[in-house]
Amino acid sequence: MTICGCKGIRYCKLCENSDRVKAVKTECLPQPIKEFQLFCVKCNTALSCEHNQNNSPKFDIKGVIVYPDFISELEEATLVQDIDRGQWVPSQSGRYKQDYGPRANYKRKKLKLGQFQGLPSYSQYLRDRVAGIGDLTDFVPVEQCNLDYKPEMGSCIDFHFDDFWLWGERLIILNLLSDSFMFFNYEDNYIKVPLPRRSLILMSGESRFLWKHAIAREDIHSRRISVTFRELSEQFLTGDRAHEGQKIIELASEMSATLCRISRTTAKPRCVSVLFRTPTAPTSRHIYFLPTSCFYPHTEPPKTSCTVYTSSCPARGLSSIPEPPDYDVNLSPVALKEILDQCNIIDVRQPEELIADGVIPGARNIPLGELPAQIADIDSENVVFICKSGMRSLRAISFSIQYGFNKPRHLEGGMMAWNATFQNK
Repeated sequence: MTICGCKGIRYCKLCENSDRVKAVKTECLPQPIKEFQLFCVKCNTALSCEHNQNNSPKFDIKGVIVYPDFISELEEATLVQDIDRGQWVPSQSGRYKQDYGPRANYKRKKLKLGQFQGLPSYSQYLRDRVAGIGDLTDFVPVEQCNLDYKPEMGSCIDFHFDDFWLWGERLIILNLLSDSFMFFNYEDNYIKVPLPRRSLILMSGESRFLWKHAIAREDIHSRRISVTFRELSEQFLTGDRAHEGQKIIELASEMSATLCRISRTTAKPRCVSVLFRTPTAPTSRHIYFLPTSCFYPHTEPPKTSCTVYTSSCPARGLSSIPEPPDYDVNLSPVALKEILDQCNIIDVRQPEELIADGVIPGARNIPLGELPAQIADIDSENVVFICKSGMRSLRAISFSIQYGFNKPRHLEGGMMAWNATFQNK
C-alpha cells in the first residue's frame, strides 16, 4: 500500500492537490533549474575540462568527489535485497526511509539512544571499503540512512544542509538502482553533479558547509535507493559531549554478522575473508570468488565458484570501533614518554597530518589504510599505535590482535593529548 508521509510544506504526487498543500503554496523545487554548471565526475570539477566543456564557467565547488563503480552489479543486487528486508517508513516529499542511528531532536539538541542497536551487518563490507580510501581511513560512521525514491511518488528532497550539531564534516552517499543527479546551490550559483548507478559520492569542506544540496523530482526516472553514512561532529568526539559520542560509537559497532572464509588456493592470495549475510540453515554455499571485494576500485570477479564456510563471530574491520581487549590498551602521554625507547611505535595518520601536528621521535608512519598490506613487516612485540585522537589507533589494535600481535597498545588521546601535555613545556 502506497502511503504519503508528507507534512508541513512538503508534498508528493499523492498529496500535491490537497488542501494542505494548496494553503502553503510551495513546491519542493519551484521550477526546473535551467542554468547550472555540470560537474565532471572524472576530473571532480565544475570547471571546463577535457570531458566537459562548460560555457563560461565562473565558479567551482570544492569537497565533492565521485567514485564510479564503487560496488559491482552482484553486490548491488545482494545489497538491495538486504535493504528491502527491512521496514520502509513513509517520509517527506514522496520518499521512504530506513534509519539506523541515534534519534535526535535537532532543535532542542537532545538525543535518545534507547532504540539504537547498531548499524546493519550487511553494510559492514561497504564501511570497510570506505576506510580503504585515502583520507577516509578515520571515517567512523555512526548512522546509516536508506532513502527510497520512486518517480510515481514524485520523490525529491529540497535544498538543505545536513545538521551540523550532531553530524561531522563528511557525508558519504552510495547511489543504487539508477543514474541520478544531485544539485548544489550557493547564492545564485547552481552545480549539477551526476550520480552514476553504483557510485559513491563524498561531500566535505565547503560542499558540506557552504553549498546546500538537493535531489530534483525530474531527475528520478526509475527507482533509486541512496545509502548515506554520517560521522559525529567534533563536539561529540572531543568537545563537551564526547562522553555521549563514545557511547554512540560503541552502539554503532554492536551488530550481528558472519565472517566467511573462502577455501581456495591461489598463486597470489589477496582477500581471504569477506562479510556475508547471517545464514539461516546452510553452513556453506557456492558464490563467485571476489579477490578484491574489500577494496576500491572494484574489479569484476572471475567466473569461478568456491565454497564459503560460515561461522558466527563479531564483524570487525578497520572502519569499525572494536570491542575492548581483555587488557589495558591505554598509555598516557607521560607513560609513553617514560618507555619510548622500548616501544615499536606505529603512527597510522596520513603523511600530511605529520606535518600539521608533529611526530613522536622514532615513530614509523603507516597510514591505517595501508596497514593490512604492511602488517607482516612489523615486529609484533611492544607495539604502540598512535593517531590524532586515539580512534584510528584503536582500530589498528583490533586488526593487529587478529593478526597475532602480542598485546599492542595505543597512545590514549593521540597526538592531541601528546601535544597538549608536552608542547608548552
